[in-house]
Amino acid sequence: MAVQANGNCYTHFSVALKPGQAAELRAQGHVDSVSNYILRDRVRYWVLVLAAETFEAMISCWGDLQEREKQRKQRKRT
Repeated sequence: MAVQANGNCYTHFSVALKPGQAAELRAQGHVDSVSNYILRDRVRYWVLVLAAETFEAMISCWGDLQEREKQRKQRKRT
């Protein structure tokens, strides 16, 4: 992740692809670019630019989800 002077965040994401999923994406019109590409038909990488407020909201939601998961596991143990 990189933060610009104006507060926007460039975030690099990746996801593992299932066998055949890369071919399916290309059949649907996906074309590799510098900011969105598929590597060796196994991993898809992309860059997302988020406004500072959006990034903060995303991090807040992620924290809430982590807390809920922690509580769920604690309830499961008892």
